[in-house]
Amino acid sequence: MSFLSFSPRRSVKRKSILQVSDFSDASQADIKHLQEELRRLQSELDECRSLVTVAECEKENVVETEERKRKEEVASIQHIMEEAIGDAVRNASSRYEQDIVQLQKANEKLELELQEIKSKDKTDISKEGVLAAVTKSLKRVGNLGGPLQFTTSTGESIENLEESMRKAQEDAEMLRSLVVPLEEEIKALKDKLRSTDEQLQLYETAFSNLVKGLGSDSLSEMIKGKGPTEVVEHLDEKLTTLSQGLQAEKASRSDLEMYVAVLNTQKAVMQEDMDKMKQEFHEVFQLLEKEKKEHSQLKRTWQMANDQFLVAQRLQLIDMKRMQSVLTSEQQRQIDEAKKKDEQKSELERQMKKMEEDKAREENANEDKDKTSPLSRPPSAKLVKTSPMSNHKILANVSGPVRSLHLPMNESNRARSIPNDLNQVENISSEKRSLSSSALNGMRKNSQSNPLIPINSPPVKEAQATTNEPASKKMASLTQDQLKALSDLTPELEVRKSLLDCARAELESFSLVGKRLVSETEWQLLEEELKNAREKLGQSCEMCCNYELQLQQVQRKEVEQRTKAEQTEQTLIDYKKDLQREKEYRQDMKEKFDEVSNDCEKKVTELFKMRDEFEKNFSQVKNNYEICRKEFTEFQTTVAVERDNLKKELEKVQNENDVLLGKHIAKAQQMRNEEINLPDSVEDLQFYCLQKQEELITIKAAKENMEESLKGDIQMLKNQLMSEQTAKERLEDTFTQEMDNLREQLGM
Repeated sequence: MSFLSFSPRRSVKRKSILQVSDFSDASQADIKHLQEELRRLQSELDECRSLVTVAECEKENVVETEERKRKEEVASIQHIMEEAIGDAVRNASSRYEQDIVQLQKANEKLELELQEIKSKDKTDISKEGVLAAVTKSLKRVGNLGGPLQFTTSTGESIENLEESMRKAQEDAEMLRSLVVPLEEEIKALKDKLRSTDEQLQLYETAFSNLVKGLGSDSLSEMIKGKGPTEVVEHLDEKLTTLSQGLQAEKASRSDLEMYVAVLNTQKAVMQEDMDKMKQEFHEVFQLLEKEKKEHSQLKRTWQMANDQFLVAQRLQLIDMKRMQSVLTSEQQRQIDEAKKKDEQKSELERQMKKMEEDKAREENANEDKDKTSPLSRPPSAKLVKTSPMSNHKILANVSGPVRSLHLPMNESNRARSIPNDLNQVENISSEKRSLSSSALNGMRKNSQSNPLIPINSPPVKEAQATTNEPASKKMASLTQDQLKALSDLTPELEVRKSLLDCARAELESFSLVGKRLVSETEWQLLEEELKNAREKLGQSCEMCCNYELQLQQVQRKEVEQRTKAEQTEQTLIDYKKDLQREKEYRQDMKEKFDEVSNDCEKKVTELFKMRDEFEKNFSQVKNNYEICRKEFTEFQTTVAVERDNLKKELEKVQNENDVLLGKHIAKAQQMRNEEINLPDSVEDLQFYCLQKQEELITIKAAKENMEESLKGDIQMLKNQLMSEQTAKERLEDTFTQEMDNLREQLGM
């Protein structure tokens, strides 16, 4: 029992082990299959990655080339614009420099004339007062706002011109703000001159009183108690103080003259700057007018060309309509059919192009696969090569049954096999004719409908030989004579057909079982004819060979024409791409030129506005200049008159002083030369002493009064000088603050 129970267990275990081994083998096979699939997918992934990297590289290259072209075009346009602007700036700057040189020469001449006039009118009295402050302030103003500087560098443009104009306007405003306080100072100096004139008149009255009262009581009182030297020194001090006052007044007058000269020079400089700016505006306006004229002329020419083109197009459309109206309905229908054919042809060319692109893409992909996996066989090896005889497999397939007629025939069934063989030959010949005619008809139809069928496509299989569609797609278009020659029967086939028809008619009339219709010799002749017929059917005729050669030539020509058509299509595509790029480039250039023209128009409008503003400012400055010139001429005339009067008064005072000194000196000498005659009596002596004492008292009183009056005058003059000094300091502070503010505004 144990042995019997062990054997089924062993068989079960054996089965399970076999199943496990089979399962393991199957799993290993699956694993190997999966590994191979994984390798294949990995290779495909690598190929895809390589294709992606190549596409990205090509895209980057295209983008870089386009970017480089764009940069080159922009750089060329900028270079052209910079050259044009530089030429304009150079021309303008050369003109401005010539004008500046001429104006500088004229300014030098005027300065020489002014110096000559000053040297004629200049006196010997000088003082550092108002002139120092004015020269310092004018130096600061000159440092801040000088004449306009016109640079000749090619890199500067209209913005520098605008900035220089703005600076000139600011300088004019600054000078205007400087002239106003200076005019106020001139008024203050006029008041001071009036006060000094009044003081001089007081001094003159005092001197006249002194001259008149030399022998009076006041003079005696002034001389009383002092020696003659003291009295002379006292008078000399008074004269020196008076002369110093006069010198100070003359110095102030010279300062005023210098100040007026500086103002004249500043006005001349401002006038020159305004003339330059006006000339510059005039030149800019001329340039803008010239550009506008050129732009309008160009626009007019383009408009005329466009109108001419539209007129020509309209006339052409009218001629086309007239021609269509003259055509008959049949001709119009033919034209419509030709249009449709052209559309179909273009559609077919598009499809062929798409098929060729797909094929080229597949070939590229296969080449990439071959490069990545060199051991794998290319897919092109699996395709069947075409041959020029592939279109004639129908005849070869039909000749197969004919060759099958060479069968061993016994004499016993010779009579029975005759009708069968004849029937087979007839069927084969009819099939051959039907196949050839159907194939040729199919080729004719397909050649009319599809004139551009590729020749180097895969051949037709034997199973598809009976259908017309695959065969017609692979056949080339033939002429009507060739189709008729292939479809019609030859004379031999017609004789054979008539013979077979006669034999079939005779066989149908009676039964052939066990009977011999012909003799042995005739039978042998018939067999020989059958053999010859088989050989002839198996061989191809000369016409077929000629047709085959012609067909091959036609196919070659068609291949050449297709290659030429592909080349022309490729060139046409390239020309279209070039045309598209040219259109885009012209559109970009048109947009850029439009932007540049808009910018120029904006700048022109801004320049016109600035020109109007500058003209207004120039008119204001001109009016102010005229007013200042009139005031200055009036002031100059008054100052000249006052100067003449002061000269006359000074000469008069000097003469009186000389006379006074001479009389006094003569009186003192007389007193020295006189003999001393003292009275003899005591009473007379006392009276003489009292008289001299009274004279000394009167002289001393007069002296004290004069000293007090002179001290008051000196104090008043000191106060005036202090007030003038404080006023000057205030003016300097205000000027410095204004200059600091102007510097901050100018960004210095």
